[in-house]
Amino acid sequence: MKSQIFAAAFTTVLLLPVLWAEEPQNPPINPALLYWQAAAVWPKLDDNQARELRDMASGKLSVDPAKVAALGFAPAENLLRKAAASSAQCDWGLSKEEGPKLALPHLSKVRELANIAAVEAEMKLVQGKTEEAIEWLLTMHRIARHSGAGDLVISFLVQTSIETLALRSDARHCLAWDEATRHGYSARLKSLPPLHSLQAAYRGELATTAWLEHYLDLPEPQRSEKVKFLSSGISDKSLSQADFDEILGEFKPELLKRGAAEFRELMARTQRVFGKPWKEGRAELDALQEAAKHSEFILIRFSYPAVTNVYDREFALVTMRTMLDAALDYGAQIDATKAATYRDAFEGKPLRLEKSADGTLGLAAADQHPAGKPIELKLGK
Repeated sequence: MKSQIFAAAFTTVLLLPVLWAEEPQNPPINPALLYWQAAAVWPKLDDNQARELRDMASGKLSVDPAKVAALGFAPAENLLRKAAASSAQCDWGLSKEEGPKLALPHLSKVRELANIAAVEAEMKLVQGKTEEAIEWLLTMHRIARHSGAGDLVISFLVQTSIETLALRSDARHCLAWDEATRHGYSARLKSLPPLHSLQAAYRGELATTAWLEHYLDLPEPQRSEKVKFLSSGISDKSLSQADFDEILGEFKPELLKRGAAEFRELMARTQRVFGKPWKEGRAELDALQEAAKHSEFILIRFSYPAVTNVYDREFALVTMRTMLDAALDYGAQIDATKAATYRDAFEGKPLRLEKSADGTLGLAAADQHPAGKPIELKLGK
């Protein structure tokens, strides 16, 4: 018996390395946790430092290695790269049941992190370290996708802002890359997860209706305090006492249910529109916007969000990505004929190749969306 026990124990000891090998040693970590760790170890910037970082990231200001080193970001950079590279789902732990009171401190942090990645890319390119620069450029694109997690319109807008920063950084430098580098980078961009769509982001906005139904159906004076909080931020409009009294009057049980149902249906119809082609969807959004203006409920008239510009931004971003694809495909050999084979995401019109007074090339969409705001991507510095 003793020999059998010893043999079994010995066999178990021999098998332990095999058993351990079957267990994942380092499972992917939620990127949000790593981003927060990175944010915890970088120093707080003063207003002037933050402005210089933004300007260097956008290319408005030339990168100053000494100034960048003085900012002291080195301890955060490894965590930043690990966060961006993580294959785990990004979960910011958003408490959507808080409704309008939902805290979103991570969005300002990821903006700064994206600026750090952009500046690192710029420095590596200046130093001739193209491969290292490309890793930082891809880090920016990954940060954009993580910032969009959470199904909220504000998250979608931050994602759009960071992705635009990354596309403009790519475009400033890609014409100087050889064909293999350009095509390799293009392939890596295409392998990234898709951006979070506006349609998905709008799901979180439907939580506002649930917040109204749950929190505002309360006895006085609690209901009054909740309405004061809500009305203070409605569409950034100043409410008169009469407006406030009307809103307060709507939050009676017999009216709240009907108003909330109308608001929920309006929001759901809006979300469905976001999955449609631009020309069709834009007309429907204008109609929904007009319907909200004439609702019998003042809360809907004041709080239905202006979504048409946000809708345009999604298609503008897709158009800019198409512009970058054209630049990566042809590099410095791109011409007007080649550019015209690529089309915008709005009505499918050919892209235009433009040359500025200083000889810099750029790609532009045929139309401006919204009016007065051209969609363009500058190629080169």
